[in-house]
Amino acid sequence: MRDKAPHLLGEVFDDLGKRSGADKVTKVKDPVTGQTRIAVPAKLTHRLISWYYNVLVHPGTERLHNTLRQQYTWPGVLVQIKEHVKHCDACQKAKQGV
Repeated sequence: MRDKAPHLLGEVFDDLGKRSGADKVTKVKDPVTGQTRIAVPAKLTHRLISWYYNVLVHPGTERLHNTLRQQYTWPGVLVQIKEHVKHCDACQKAKQGV
C-alpha cells in the first residue's frame, strides 16, 4: 500500500478546483485563523482517511485528526475518524492483546 499511496492520494487532489458536483474539491479559508485548507467532499473523505491511516501505520484517533486538520476540513471529520479507528480490525486486535 505504501508504494502506491502517493499515487492514490494524488489522483484525488491533482485537479483541485476543476471537478464539479460530488467530486468537487476546493480550498477554504478559516475566517478566524486565516489558514487555508482543502475542503474535502463527502464522497472522498473515506478514501482520504484510509490513505492516511495506512501510511501513518494506524496512528489512532487523535494523531490522525491532528494530521488531517492541518491541511483538510469537512463537516464531521472527527466523528468519521473515530468510526474508522473503531472499526479497524488490526487496532481492535492489538488493544485486546491478540
